[in-house]
Amino acid sequence: MKRAVLVFAFITVIVIVALRFQSWLVMIKSGFLNDYTNVIESEFNWYLRNFNKSYSTSEYNIRLWNFKASLEEINRLNALEGATVFGFTKFSDMSKEEFVERMLLKPSYVGPCYEKHQVCVDTDGYSNNRTWDSDDDVPSYFDWREKGIVFPVLNQRLCMGCWAFSIVGVMESMAAKQGIDHQRRSIQELIDCSYYNDGCRGGNVYRALDFLCRKSKPVEIVTEEEYPLTLSGEQHCVMPPNPVGRRIKEFTYQCHVDEEKMVRQVATHGPLVAIVDARNWMNYIGGIIRRSCSAGVSNHVIQIVGYSKNNTDDIPYFLIRNSFGEDFGDHGYVRIGLHGNVCGIRDQVTMLDVV
Repeated sequence: MKRAVLVFAFITVIVIVALRFQSWLVMIKSGFLNDYTNVIESEFNWYLRNFNKSYSTSEYNIRLWNFKASLEEINRLNALEGATVFGFTKFSDMSKEEFVERMLLKPSYVGPCYEKHQVCVDTDGYSNNRTWDSDDDVPSYFDWREKGIVFPVLNQRLCMGCWAFSIVGVMESMAAKQGIDHQRRSIQELIDCSYYNDGCRGGNVYRALDFLCRKSKPVEIVTEEEYPLTLSGEQHCVMPPNPVGRRIKEFTYQCHVDEEKMVRQVATHGPLVAIVDARNWMNYIGGIIRRSCSAGVSNHVIQIVGYSKNNTDDIPYFLIRNSFGEDFGDHGYVRIGLHGNVCGIRDQVTMLDVV
């Protein structure tokens, strides 16, 4: 009986393959495949003009192949979302593997989550990280950009320094929120000087916070003007003389946080640092990612700067400040569905204060 079932399955596969081969022959004879190829190449040439790109003949064919794969992936993901969330971006002529290799952190730079609360500079014995821990109602919508404490989106380019962009970005916002100052701080300092990490090759948020909060002397992040952003692959720490900057006063590193708790932290405390799975962000153009992004493989560090629980479509979301430039996504931002741990948004989350 078992043998008969196997024979039947084998014959079925042969028949399906034969029918598919026959359909391809029909399309070839009718010229359908040639027409389809011409349409794709025409779309690709439009894409090259629109994104101001050009390639040699040999690379052109590789990029065209990647573009076709992106088109298929865009259609697949939009079908999952039931909305147009994905489309052509500056990454659409990359292969998925190339995007992951060039833009996202390797798994070794993320690692397991360890909860930790640490006071780095004890100025008054007061822990501001507990102000969110109350029963007060929070608004259904909140956006720290509207409070003037979030700086414009930056572009990490081929430097996998998202960990530094996000930590320093939240430090800037918290300094502005706390009324200390409203200045750009040096991302490059953290990239170059965090000897627990590997600069533009990758870094770990937990280790970077430990570096900034070291017991001997908490690190001061100077201004962008004093230590400009170069995105250099060489990790040479060259501090200006007599540096004076912002320090982390305290931080709370959290694991598997309830998303309603995260909403409260954003509204009552400030922007958060979080680690997500961004593999499917390659072709993101705007809208809310809800179904096409899983948890469990974290590879990119971002900032949560707002949320909405009551928008026109009744789809709650977190507002993400990304580091792929303002020409990516929704003017540099990404919206991720609230609830369901979309993209692993709640797996590793950090609050911090500065002094």
